[in-house]
Amino acid sequence: MRRHAWGFTLIELLVVIAIIAILAAMLLPALSRAKGRAKAALCLSNLKQLGLATSMYADDHDDRLPASSHMVGHISWVASLPPYLSYQVTATNLGAATNIYLCPVEKRGSLRMYSYAANDFLLKMVTLPGNPNPIGLRTQVPGPSETLWMTESSENLLNEDHFHFAGSVQNGDGYGPNAFASQVMVQRHSGGANYLFLDGHVQGTRWEQVRPRLTQPGERLVNPKGNP
Repeated sequence: MRRHAWGFTLIELLVVIAIIAILAAMLLPALSRAKGRAKAALCLSNLKQLGLATSMYADDHDDRLPASSHMVGHISWVASLPPYLSYQVTATNLGAATNIYLCPVEKRGSLRMYSYAANDFLLKMVTLPGNPNPIGLRTQVPGPSETLWMTESSENLLNEDHFHFAGSVQNGDGYGPNAFASQVMVQRHSGGANYLFLDGHVQGTRWEQVRPRLTQPGERLVNPKGNP
């Protein structure tokens, strides 16, 4: 009996390659979205840990919130929170904190040591004139579950540990809703951003849901006493 050698013809090989290419084109976007969701979840976890650290810090410091770098005589939260994260910070190993301080979406080669910044309305407490304590107290915030404590700062803000939403006691609150989108990475994660609130809960919210809250009267998302 004669034996026939079986093999693929050139056309058959081209068809197989075409099918593989089509399947890859269909799967890659799904894989990219899954990777994005994983990074967003890790970022949300980072903020949750920062929220827990903030709570423990306040418990140890008479209910005071961590300070910012612009508050003379006080240590920035960047250096004061790591001990509450089971991480001892020194001048030489601050960069190691980026496991928690940097969002995983942050561009490679970034010069920033942290992706997050604090709401300076809570740091300065300019919304409560006459407050003798320059650092905000948790008990002074009327709606901790409604007010933003930390979120992702724009990559244009190089190592800024706080936002510039608030003004001073002399010129009023100084809050302008248009400044929010220029300082916050409002669409980093699938059209939204991750937000840590003062009560410690975290949530990812799309920009179209956040935007109307910035001008809604009485809204406490940024200004703890509520928008005018």
